[in-house]
Amino acid sequence: MTRPIDAGRAEFNHGRLASIIGLACAVFLMAPPAVQAQPKVRTAQAQAQASQPLNQHLDAAQAALDRKSFDEAVREARLALEIKPSSTAAISILLNALIQNGNEAQALSEADRLIPASEASGVLLSQRGFLRRKAGRLEAAVSDFERARRAGNGNLTDAQRRTLDEAIAEANTAIVAGDIAAAQSAFDGNDFAAAEARAAKLRERLPESEPVNRILVESLLRQGRTAEALAAADRFIASGRAGAQFRAERGYIRRREGALAGAAEDFHIAAQDPALSDEERRRYAAAEAEANDAQDQATLNEATRALNDDRPGEAIERAQRLLARKPDSETARSLLSTALARQNKIKEAIAELDAILARDPGRGDIYAQRGYYKRRIQDLAGARADFIEALNRLTDAAMVDNVKKAVAEIDTATAPGQRTAAVSKEDEALKRIAQLARQKRYDEALRGLAAIEAEVGPKGWILVQRGLIYREQNRFAEAATVFRRALASHLLEPGQILNVQFWEADCRAELRKRAHDIEGALAIYRSFVAAHPKYADGWYKLGYLLLAEKRINEAGPALLNAINIKPTTSGYLDAAGTFILTDAPLASKLFRNGLDGVAQKKPEDPPRTATEIEQIKNNVVRADQSFRVTLSTTGITNRPYGAGGSAFDYGGEATVRFDGRYLPAIEGVEAYLSGYHGQDQTGFAETNAQIGVRWRPFRDIDFSIGPSLLQRFEPDVRTQLALNWGLGLGGAAYPYQAKFEGAATDPYWDFAMLGTWRTADHRYLQDAVGNVGVMFGARSDKLKSAIGPTLWGMAAYDSAATDPWAFGVGPSLLGRIWIGGDQYRSYDGLLQFQLGYVTAVGDTKRQQGWRGKIILYF
Repeated sequence: MTRPIDAGRAEFNHGRLASIIGLACAVFLMAPPAVQAQPKVRTAQAQAQASQPLNQHLDAAQAALDRKSFDEAVREARLALEIKPSSTAAISILLNALIQNGNEAQALSEADRLIPASEASGVLLSQRGFLRRKAGRLEAAVSDFERARRAGNGNLTDAQRRTLDEAIAEANTAIVAGDIAAAQSAFDGNDFAAAEARAAKLRERLPESEPVNRILVESLLRQGRTAEALAAADRFIASGRAGAQFRAERGYIRRREGALAGAAEDFHIAAQDPALSDEERRRYAAAEAEANDAQDQATLNEATRALNDDRPGEAIERAQRLLARKPDSETARSLLSTALARQNKIKEAIAELDAILARDPGRGDIYAQRGYYKRRIQDLAGARADFIEALNRLTDAAMVDNVKKAVAEIDTATAPGQRTAAVSKEDEALKRIAQLARQKRYDEALRGLAAIEAEVGPKGWILVQRGLIYREQNRFAEAATVFRRALASHLLEPGQILNVQFWEADCRAELRKRAHDIEGALAIYRSFVAAHPKYADGWYKLGYLLLAEKRINEAGPALLNAINIKPTTSGYLDAAGTFILTDAPLASKLFRNGLDGVAQKKPEDPPRTATEIEQIKNNVVRADQSFRVTLSTTGITNRPYGAGGSAFDYGGEATVRFDGRYLPAIEGVEAYLSGYHGQDQTGFAETNAQIGVRWRPFRDIDFSIGPSLLQRFEPDVRTQLALNWGLGLGGAAYPYQAKFEGAATDPYWDFAMLGTWRTADHRYLQDAVGNVGVMFGARSDKLKSAIGPTLWGMAAYDSAATDPWAFGVGPSLLGRIWIGGDQYRSYDGLLQFQLGYVTAVGDTKRQQGWRGKIILYF
């Protein structure tokens, strides 16, 4: 970028601003000295007596000045000032004498000393302003000129006002020129941060100054802040003040950043400026052409990458965009034809090749390509004619050999009686190879393929079968290469092409997974389903990879797309599990569809054990359980009276999930309303109700946290906020059972903790309970039960306790009964009961005694 200022650094016009003329103007500007110098005297006689010595010195000083006796004029002026220090005339003569004697610095020093900070006359302010301007103190000069203008009090003539206005304008221009020069100097000295700061400050005053904006943009560029530089250039150009050079500079920036369309536009507009020289116009036109060529090449590269990555839709869009600009581009049209063929739009692909041959009938490769396309739509006569034209023009030996084989295949296929025998022989070979592959005799199968290929030549089915065997062996790189060869060979039947495209993409995705590039693998699957949204296996692969990565909310929609195209039992069941917390009605429906598939025992579905089916039906209950109710009662006896004695309590809770059935879907959130009453032998009673929300942040861990509003009715009445949390582990999965215990005698354990902080009571309450034992199961069509001995342990700090913790442990009998159920649901309700004797551990006996509890979930 050229220097923002190579000219325009204003220097003062010495002749115009000569001191004598300046002083004359200054004196001329103001009112006559007789008016300005009227001392306030009480009488005319006193005035005359006081002014005689002063006037004598002033007259002598003026006479000396007229004679060019500058030293004498200075001396007489100083004597006058000793009599009257504020004498405007004396100060003016003193300054004028010093200036004319070449002592301008001394004159300025005297002016600064003698002219008061306030209420100075316009004459003196004007004089000092010209002195300050000549000394380079431009801001101070502007201040003096503006004060002089105000001091005129409306007595200035138009000429006098213009003189001061011109002086102010010239000084401001010089200030700006100096600031721009300082910014340019910082830039030239490679202090780009300082140059940027100065230019940014200048732009606030001069937003439409091209030199200022140019320094700012170039300083940002030199600091590597290209985006900011481009934004600054955009703002200035939007103002409409930018010239051709500035716009061209933005074009160069855009070109470096790859914004080729914008760069070409800038160069084009810049070249239209009539003030440009021929050389500049040629340079900008060449830059525009270069940007357009680069843009075209970039578009072609993008189209090629899209085609290689099996994104034919994107390849078509980019090729068409390029052809809109350059309709003669045979490369773009050939690529467009290939992409259309990938989408099985063969007739459209042939039309693009027709356009190429209409312009260049000597292209043997295009004749061959069109021949392969015609063969795919069974236009064998047309295909043979194109192959013959290709043979007349091609020189590449490999292409010639392939085309000859294609002609021979067509001749064989169209010969009477030949097609049936050839096809029959190949079908038998394919069946034999497929059987070897199913038996995992891969080496034999590959040798068989090689032998057949040596006999009949390259065939599409041979390439596909070889690729599939490599894929089964997890030789994904080799499989992908073979599949790409098959796609490029034009030997595939139309119905095979999409499958081969998927297998090739799947192999590339597997290679990404091996390299631990999961995002790369997902991108391949997403690209494939975007291009082929009706291909179910693509959606299944995408969904199951997301499921494996625990990206549940992304996996569900992908699997749902898959089963909408090609339903499978596993697909229904796996998709259902992803929607339980976000779309419970859909999850319930999908689970039931999956169980219908299990009941049908389709050959393609894996067999399911009774336990697996029970787990699925249990998940149906979980999906249906958007609203659930829990009722419980507990009792304790044979506890020491001092620890509370016998006690009895009961309570209930109703819970509704935010899962899309009754309430909007907010994953993991549920609301609840609960009530409780308990009383011990000492007479202590507590009754309360609460309403609150819980959040379960983890799908696979029974942990919850959330606030509630607690209303206590006894032992006192109090409303307060409570903060609650809970954790459940093991068999008592609260109440989302992950499996049905009791199919046989199983080891059993559970552990649960519940805690609450009551804000008004300033008290934290905690319960912890656990079991270790065995369960003996029994089931019938309508009843499933499990019962067994456990070691029952507990620790609690409850609302009636005086000690922080009470511990206890002892034997118990734990039982569960799952009630109801149908062909889809494992149960409709769950009854849990436990009876045991707990021995206190430690000094406090609150956990001592016989204990029992009953809990009903439905």
